[in-house]
Amino acid sequence: MINKYLDWTVFHEIRPMMIEVIPEVGADITAKANLSDICFDKFGLDLLRPKLEERFSILISNEELDSFKTVDDIVKFVRNRSKDL
Repeated sequence: MINKYLDWTVFHEIRPMMIEVIPEVGADITAKANLSDICFDKFGLDLLRPKLEERFSILISNEELDSFKTVDDIVKFVRNRSKDL
């Protein structure tokens, strides 16, 4: 139950960052959305990375960044890595 609450909290912090990076995807961002389905590509992830690293005090390698296929992948990665949660 705690993980679901943390996932929800992290999602609601990440979603505005994703919209800031690529505004056109705003309405399509759901917790289970595939990044390819919402046109959030490698370019979007490259722009999102510094925002995630700064906000959650984490580092994200290129390999980790490339492994993100869904919004949920990003949420779980941040939840597991961040000491701020």
